[in-house]
Amino acid sequence: MRDFTERSDGIVCATAPALFDDPLRGERPDGIPITLSVIRPKDSRPGDDLPVIAFVHGGRFESGDSANSPLEELAALGAVVVCLGYRLRAPGWVPLQGDTPAHYRGVEDCQQGLEWIQRHVEEFGGDPTNVTLVGQSAGAAIVLWLSRRDHYRGGFRRVLALSPAFPRRPWRDRRWVFRAALGAPLTRERLNAVNPARLDRAFWRLRRAIAMDIPLGPHPFDESELSSVDLVVSATSQEMRNEPVSSSLDSRGLSRLGLRLFARATGVKDVSGYSSTTDFSGDVFIRRFAEQAARRPAGRTWLMEIADAAHCDDIEALFAGGAFTQWVYGFACGQKPQWPEYRAEYQAARLDLETGALTPTTDPFALARGLFA
Repeated sequence: MRDFTERSDGIVCATAPALFDDPLRGERPDGIPITLSVIRPKDSRPGDDLPVIAFVHGGRFESGDSANSPLEELAALGAVVVCLGYRLRAPGWVPLQGDTPAHYRGVEDCQQGLEWIQRHVEEFGGDPTNVTLVGQSAGAAIVLWLSRRDHYRGGFRRVLALSPAFPRRPWRDRRWVFRAALGAPLTRERLNAVNPARLDRAFWRLRRAIAMDIPLGPHPFDESELSSVDLVVSATSQEMRNEPVSSSLDSRGLSRLGLRLFARATGVKDVSGYSSTTDFSGDVFIRRFAEQAARRPAGRTWLMEIADAAHCDDIEALFAGGAFTQWVYGFACGQKPQWPEYRAEYQAARLDLETGALTPTTDPFALARGLFA
């Protein structure tokens, strides 16, 4: 579809004066540029009022790039796609003294991208009043965070959160690990003076020490903080199918051992409903956050389970085109999901990625919901 679309990478939407400073609007000669990419139909013109999809990539808050999200198939259907960039690892996600509670520099970078959309997307043929915010994995966590009442500024009309992944434990539990690995005080002034390579070495030491969790990212996730903007949230049925440790335990007939080890490491007391380490880890690390988001008290909310799929199969399907891409485009055009909202007795839908068939179902996330009840 590249013949029918046009891509612009490296557009600067904001600049951080230094690595650990908050972003400021616009491009500045000195500082850290926050960039985004725009993919649009090749024949789009200002005034076309095409639906806009603001996409936030995943990658555990440690990897990924707005320039490496191949969403040309989505743009070819008639959308202007804006891929938002944000700071990764410590610069984006280590909380510092003086930070506003629940605010993270990585999230603020994306907020600057949304504000850029309001100012400039009409130049690319997009409609700034019809923006759909989409994210996957860590990106889904970010779009949910941007949907909080203390963050929502009206820059998007609806949200699609695919397999949201948050840290399970707070930063205070691991702050000392990063401090010891870095060998420097965790103050803004000191961190801005540290060589970036040294910061990365300290991060990877932290990463190795935190084996059963995402080391950095927004925390804690509280569904009661979400605004009432329309929300579809999803998770795959087998999130951790390709995760080597849990899948190896299952394949070697060691599921009972794996369940005991994973339960102890994650603080879950009752695993009696599980026969597979893979299913348990998928619920603990991903699916329970999707179900939790769907239980928010305000707004229209739909929950979707993507059948026979592992983590990232959903985003690969979105990149590839086909039935799922068509569905996302329809949602961005304002089409209401054709199944009941989740609060109606835990109603959900099961999606077949290959055919696009949506089958109504009841409470497919029941086990995940009960893990930390």
